[in-house]
Amino acid sequence: MKDSKTKKYGIVIDSSKCIDCKACMVACKVENNIPEGFWRNWIRPLWDISDSRKTEFQPGQCMQCDTPSCVVTCPTKARTFGDIHDPDSEVSRMVKGEKLVRVNAPHVNTQPNIYYREGTRLLDWAVTPTLPGNVHMDREFWEKSG
Repeated sequence: MKDSKTKKYGIVIDSSKCIDCKACMVACKVENNIPEGFWRNWIRPLWDISDSRKTEFQPGQCMQCDTPSCVVTCPTKARTFGDIHDPDSEVSRMVKGEKLVRVNAPHVNTQPNIYYREGTRLLDWAVTPTLPGNVHMDREFWEKSG
């Protein structure tokens, strides 16, 4: 029997499956009533300079949901969601058995539960967090209080 107190949700993203359809972005925006001009999901293009015919896409997200619409909507199943502590969940098996990487911002060290399959060419997403409207807050604002 699983104890609900020990749940820890996570997402594994296989960017090689992303086709830049933006269904995840639209689903999240509608499901969470995100105001115009703001997004919780994104897709960034990656171009291989050595081969101008090859474009890859790298999805990312906020990790604030617990039945995420971005996962359900993705036509290529680029995102896998589940309880990392549940040994029967697919995401738990992926975290334990596959080579994965995380985007981590060392200056805030939030220890995100978003994992990418190894080989994903990660962009420099680890930036200083801001509030909507690009309002900057000092590091102390984002750190956990004792």
